[in-house]
Amino acid sequence: MNSRPNILFIITDQQHWRALSAMGNAALRTPHMDRLVRRGTVIERSYCASPVCGPSRMSLATGLPPHEHGYTHHFPQQWDWAARGLISFGHSLRAGGYETYWSGKWHASVCFPTRENDAPGFTNLSLGHDDTGLMKEIGWEIDEAWAGRAADFLRKRDTQSAPFFLGVSLLNPHDICYWIMNLHADRLKAALARLPQAPVPLLPANMAIDPGEPEIMRHRRTVKKYGPELQWTLDWTDADWTRYLYTYYRLVERVDAEIGRVLDALDASGHADNTLIVFTSDHGEGCASHRLVVKLSAYEEALRVPLAFSWPGRIAEGCTVTTQVANGLDLGATMLDFAGVPPLAPSRGISLRHVVLGSTPCVREFAVSELYPDRDAIGWTARIVTSVTGKYLLATDGNGLVEEAFYDLAGDPGEMANAIRNPAMAARIQPMREYLAGWMAQTGDPLASLLPGRPADSAVA
Repeated sequence: MNSRPNILFIITDQQHWRALSAMGNAALRTPHMDRLVRRGTVIERSYCASPVCGPSRMSLATGLPPHEHGYTHHFPQQWDWAARGLISFGHSLRAGGYETYWSGKWHASVCFPTRENDAPGFTNLSLGHDDTGLMKEIGWEIDEAWAGRAADFLRKRDTQSAPFFLGVSLLNPHDICYWIMNLHADRLKAALARLPQAPVPLLPANMAIDPGEPEIMRHRRTVKKYGPELQWTLDWTDADWTRYLYTYYRLVERVDAEIGRVLDALDASGHADNTLIVFTSDHGEGCASHRLVVKLSAYEEALRVPLAFSWPGRIAEGCTVTTQVANGLDLGATMLDFAGVPPLAPSRGISLRHVVLGSTPCVREFAVSELYPDRDAIGWTARIVTSVTGKYLLATDGNGLVEEAFYDLAGDPGEMANAIRNPAMAARIQPMREYLAGWMAQTGDPLASLLPGRPADSAVA
């Protein structure tokens, strides 16, 4: 057996952080994700680097925020890693003696790797051009094949081989995008109709729109081409919103079943005792909060994701970390640290290994995410500073508008009241501004000129 752990990295697409029954959500059953939570340690507040697939995944792979790696929006062309001098944590693992494999969606350049076009730093196990009959953009159809490739790999892997990294990237519950817009309707609805009845979900308590909502989010509600799903919901009734949530949770259950196949294969492989499992999602889902669906939002529902670590005998079981805020930038650094491999350079993520192992409660007070909500009006952008108790936002339209927002996540977890003008919050806001100023200077952020000199008790709208 290898002295260093194998690493099984499982990532879903568009999963709300509470879309697990282990998180107290009675509207769905996710026994296999729950198995990971039960067998390991969860970081309660984990945020994606940017709340949309491609930019989030590029940041996860490189450890760089979107304004540094350049993939700020979904772009139609393939991203040229070599021309931009980018490397992934897969390259680092390979240099450190690991064999690295990927099965499923990539989207940090090409969306779906093939045998002819691997994900940078990984050998592709996914479907190639010779596989027909499945629609790769529908998770309901393709996740079974991707999970099957991963399960086959685990069953056949020799326990005496070099340590391996296996990324299993499944597409659901992303199919909710198509359901909202009535795309691929015949295939999706027929599959959903075959499912047994499940509990009817309650609508969220924070469904109202905050009167003080940041202008960047008000603009997001008007965007018709980039992430257009919200436009299909404008005349929805409460019954429509309930059907949407019901469908979303069935899609989560569907991907949970595929995760179960992978975990079962690992348990039967002889590798389980020496395999670190990391489970997360690329971004969340609006879930009707603030009357929003899908992604591209600064609110918790789209920005916050599940994050669990499991390694038998090494990581405590059934633990929840409430003292540390995590970010997608940190995952590569953390996995490299567990593997005993030097960190990526450059990289803005930090290793959370000591937090996961329980040897320290916190290694960083704040983390930064980025929002780019409109591909046709690219001046709109925001920096979002998160902690375990609060969220600060600095945004601009690129044309003179500069705004700030603050949400007290401890007292207002539903983000119903923008507290940026509340004098009682000034002492909590200023350290977040100062952290962001340092982050911007370190990363060469083009928004840096918007922040310095802003007094603690003022805001620009």
